[in-house]
Order: sequence, then structure tokens, then C-alpha cells
Amino acid sequence: MKKLLIVLVSLLVLLMATSCSSRKTLYILNWDEYIDLNLLDKFEEENNCKVIMEIAESCEIMYSRIKSNAAEYDICIPSDYMIEQMARDPDKCLLMEIDYSKLSNYSDTSFIPELQGLVSKKWATGDEFNDKSYVDYCVPYFWGSLGIMYNTEKLSEDEFNEKIDALSLEGKNAWNILFDPELAPQIGMYATSRDSIACSLMSLGQSVNTPVDKINPETGKTYFSEAEEKLKDMDYKAWGTDELKLGVAAGKYTLSLDYSGSFVDALYSVEDATDPGFAMYTPSDINNVFFDAMVIPITSQNPDLAHKFIDFMINTEVDEGYEVSNARANADAIGYCPTLQAVYDEIYADLEDPECEDYDGIVDQDAYYPGDLVSTDPDIIGGEVYRYLGKEAYISYEEAYKRIKSGTDDEESNTSGIILLSIIGVTVLGFAAYFVYMSKKQNKQN
Repeated sequence: MKKLLIVLVSLLVLLMATSCSSRKTLYILNWDEYIDLNLLDKFEEENNCKVIMEIAESCEIMYSRIKSNAAEYDICIPSDYMIEQMARDPDKCLLMEIDYSKLSNYSDTSFIPELQGLVSKKWATGDEFNDKSYVDYCVPYFWGSLGIMYNTEKLSEDEFNEKIDALSLEGKNAWNILFDPELAPQIGMYATSRDSIACSLMSLGQSVNTPVDKINPETGKTYFSEAEEKLKDMDYKAWGTDELKLGVAAGKYTLSLDYSGSFVDALYSVEDATDPGFAMYTPSDINNVFFDAMVIPITSQNPDLAHKFIDFMINTEVDEGYEVSNARANADAIGYCPTLQAVYDEIYADLEDPECEDYDGIVDQDAYYPGDLVSTDPDIIGGEVYRYLGKEAYISYEEAYKRIKSGTDDEESNTSGIILLSIIGVTVLGFAAYFVYMSKKQNKQN
């Protein structure tokens, strides 16, 4: 009987091990707080799989991890320019092409028209990617724009507008408020090379895609070098990413460069979004309209499961037993403007419902919908998608960013380093104490 019990237990363990080994794992590389975690549980249940998500703080980190094959990522959610960079990597394409036959929830008319126009535009690179566009490699996730977020208790809306008007009289655009030396100790700057330098380029009246070697005829210098110098001259209170929105909302910073979605996310955290104590100004003459999208890196070991995940995330139908669709649930949780027309229409329908106050003061903000920034006039820059400017330009951006940051005191970045050093120090001391103790014990025994 005892032997039979052992055999049965062994068989049970073997069956459990076989079951677990046949359960596939989907590895996701994503931004922090950028997906409804309940949807991951739902996807696991529906597909009998395990989802593991890793966080990256920038597109450049995503690129580095995929380029170095750091892990078997099946899904990554980078921004537009990085998608193009990954596809056109000089060594090899880092992305798989999307197989739309595996996406039952996708159609060309699913997405907001202005966005679809940006996504479908050919890259026109003059090389083998000349006939490619974002559509070949990605499916849009969320979209938005850059803007100037400010605390209205520290700088009222009237005071802010007065400063913008004063800049206009000097022949300068609104982005220059982030380069006011007097305000510098109250300003938070976005801590990525592309965003910070793009902000500086826009303050010079230049496109976010200005070539690094384009010369300013008035000075004889490149606009890129002038943008770098403007950032170097600023003694900002801090450089950051996700913490900037919270800093402005709490009054730690008077204003900062930030994304529209971060601003909207901050609105969700206050009791009254119609009077939150902070605001967002979105310049329309020159801006960055961005979109993040789901891609399948060449590191993927489960491309079929990755396609299922993409199809799951763009599902706009309400599944049995649920109140909203997957796409709507994710939009509600994240706060960024949805890319799917059906979800956008649903949210605005709720806004107009007097019994629904969930979106009052949020989706009716100018910063919420980036489509109005997309210009069809060739003489107006308007809202542009970041383009991949080539390997040399990428290196130039990264090196310039290092030079800019080398003269700053970034308290947020240093904190993690201090904590890490403290942990290492405590561990070393612990081992030292242990060895001393064991040595004394051994001596006593002898």
C-alpha cells in the first residue's frame, strides 16, 4: 500500500510538472503603470499562460535590451521613432512584421483617422525600408502630445498666459518658458535625450526632426548644438520622468515638460478634476504628437501568443461577464487618449451623460486629444511624430544628453544609487561580522 501511494504521488507530481511545462510564458517589456494589470490576469486565464512584465524607463533602454537579447521579450511597447529605429537597425531588423491574418479585431478603420494617417505614412528612407511604414511592424496602443504642465497655485493661469504673451512679443514661442533662467529652480525637465533636446529645438522654432547638421544661417552654428547649449545653461530643479507630474501636482515644481497622458493621469488622482490646482498648456504651432505601439521583437519565442495578446488588447467588444471591453478597460485605467475610434466615442458619450461624472474636467481638456495638433498644411509644422534620424544622429543625441546631464545634480537618480551602495555596504559588514564570529568560535573550540 505504501509503495502504491508513492507511485501515485510520483505520477501526480509528474503530471503537474508536465502541465506547468506546457504552459507558455508571455514576456512583456513596458513602461511603468502603463497597462491595466487586471487584463493580464484575464489574458492568462483565457490563454492558459503566464505573463511576466518587465519595466523600462525609456525607449533607449527598451532598444538596448532587445538589441542585446537581454531576455526573450514577446511584446514591447516603445514609441514611434524607436519602432522605426528597431526596424531599421543597421545590424539587423529587431522586429517581426505583424501578421494581420492573426488579428481578428483589427481593421484599417478601427483607429482614429488622424492617427491612422501618421501610422500609414511611408518612411521614404531611400533604402530597403522605402516602402515600409509603422503599420508593417506595430499596432497602436495610446497616443498624445508634449506640453507644459504647471501648478496654478504657484503660477496662476493669468500669470502663465502673461508670460506666454510676453514671449510672443519677443518673437519667441511658448516652449521658451521652460528656458526662463529665473524660473529654472522651479522647473522639472523630462529626463530623456529625445524629449529634452526636442523641447529645446522647438523653443528655437525648429522641427523635432531637425537634422543634427542643419545650420542656423544667423549664427553659423547647428540648431542641434544651440539646443544643447540652451539645456546646459539651465539649472533645473530636477530631471525626471513619471515623478514630474506628481511633483507639479504637489507643488514641488512650478512647471515641467511632460506628456499629455501623464497630465491626465494626475487629474484622475484628484477629487475634483475641474479644479485640480494644475493645468497643461499644449502649443499647437510646433509640437510632438507621439504614439506608443505594440511590437513583437525578434527575441520572441511565442509569436503566436504575442499576436493573441495584441488582438486581446484591441478588442472593443464586451465579453460575457464583463462591463466594458478590454480596450476600454485599459483606456480607463491608464488615462492616455485611446487610439481606437470606438473607445474614444464611448468615452465622449459618457462625458455627455449627466449621470456620469467620471470624465468631467479630464477628456474635455485641450491636452487630451492630440488629433487637433496634426496639421495638413505643409507650411505649418504642427504636431509631428518623432522620426528615426539615423545611427549617427542617435549617437549624437545620446552623447549630447550625457554632456548636458554631466553638469546637473539629479537627486532622483542618485537616490537609487545611494540605496544600492547602502545595501552592498550592509551586506559586506554582515559577512565580515559572520566571519569574525565563526573565527572566534573556532578559536574557542580549539
